[in-house]
Amino acid sequence: MNIGSWALLLLCVLHLHFGHTKQEPELTLKDMAMKTTNHLKITGIPLLNGSRFYIEIGYNVANIGIHFDVRFDHEKDHHVIVINSRKEGIWSAEQRDKRFPFKQGEKFKVIINFSKNKFLVSMPGNIILSFPNRFAADKFMFIRVRGDLRIKGFDIM
Repeated sequence: MNIGSWALLLLCVLHLHFGHTKQEPELTLKDMAMKTTNHLKITGIPLLNGSRFYIEIGYNVANIGIHFDVRFDHEKDHHVIVINSRKEGIWSAEQRDKRFPFKQGEKFKVIINFSKNKFLVSMPGNIILSFPNRFAADKFMFIRVRGDLRIKGFDIM
């Protein structure tokens, strides 16, 4: 990453930690390549009364390779992880997993790796979820973390 990217990331993280807003906290990175040789590591703490948070990797908001959605109590979902992708603004078939290692108020770490074939998401409790890379892409330019959480760490390695 160049200095400008680091400065933007720092401003986003400072806003998430210290900003007072009624909107969902959000960290969005655009035009910064995440390749198959990289992995994304996010550490955070879900808010005590939060309903959900999600992590997205893709090209833009309409074209998302992976939408990893942790739902504590969102709409009709309770303690479920929903994974999906989106092409040209249209959601594809979702994958649901009832294994739910997240606890409100407790720190977690999620690591996302991908190849042209699939995404691998490592979660607490040594749980690994696999999800197809429906774009068969080896590089994405958009990362977003949004929802009811406090981000403690964000690394692309």
